[in-house]
Amino acid sequence: MRDMSVCTYRRKRCFPLLPLLLAMIIISVVFILHSPCLSAETGATDPAALGGVKVTVDGGIHFQPKTHISGGGDLTTTRYLTGINVKAPVSDKVEVGFGLSYEFDDYYFSGLGSFSRQPGLGAPDPWNKVHRVGLTGRMAYRASPKWNLFFSPMVQYAGEEGAEAGKSILYGGVVGAAYAPHKDLMIGFGSGAFYRLEQTTVYPALIISWNITKHLHLMNPYRTGPTGPAGLELNYDLDKNWLVGLGGGFHSYRFRLADSNQTPNGIGQVSSVPVYLCLERKFENKLRAYLFGGLAFGGGLRIEDRSGDRIDSTSYATAPIFGIALAGTF
Repeated sequence: MRDMSVCTYRRKRCFPLLPLLLAMIIISVVFILHSPCLSAETGATDPAALGGVKVTVDGGIHFQPKTHISGGGDLTTTRYLTGINVKAPVSDKVEVGFGLSYEFDDYYFSGLGSFSRQPGLGAPDPWNKVHRVGLTGRMAYRASPKWNLFFSPMVQYAGEEGAEAGKSILYGGVVGAAYAPHKDLMIGFGSGAFYRLEQTTVYPALIISWNITKHLHLMNPYRTGPTGPAGLELNYDLDKNWLVGLGGGFHSYRFRLADSNQTPNGIGQVSSVPVYLCLERKFENKLRAYLFGGLAFGGGLRIEDRSGDRIDSTSYATAPIFGIALAGTF
């Protein structure tokens, strides 16, 4: 889960809210599957009120080449992402949705110096292959023609290969409101709270879609971009099919380490501030291709024990990043 934290707390056990969050996500799925908008008889519902049923499928590959780690050694990272999101109106005021995502991160360490070194163990790789599977719900309520209220719960598995599934669960949610004074501007504010493996994070959320001019737009990035949906992206339309953009944001990943790791059932964390240029091509069949390249500033690596207490941390040099993503909306 991405982190733009302003307040962080430690805690030794999971929130009792996890069953509630799972139940709310399941309710969202059930509402969609039983929505009149998904059946042949749509006359009872006006899909135009909040938009019709939309299904988005996306995927991407991100690459960070060999980067020097403070204290000695290098890190190379390859990330693969894919997901599906569905949303549908269930009335003229209520819209629900859900998303399912999978990410695989392949970390390759070489020549490590002091980072992760433990007495008698040398400096083996602190972690290698990390899997993340996420399930997200979405509920939106149109309070007035200009105001929408929203709530989005999330549950995610995040663990190195061999990690215990029951100890690798992150969860939380975002709640807020969005204001659209006219068709060219929508801005929303909210607050999110997440349990992130022995750590609770509270952070502000900003949602924006602003057509500044006919060709210039400010928005949140795509999920498959280098910052995920957190951050901001300024785009300029070259024509009806091509656009270029500049974006950036902060992100942080936490994940449970494997039983066989030198820190059994510990926690790994990777963070950085990507700043990038992007090029997008839109196709007539509602597909789009997205290329990006940039730099990741302020890179950090951290290892904690199973209780969330710091064992070691370090930084890595400003790193080039680039990747490609594809998405289709139906």
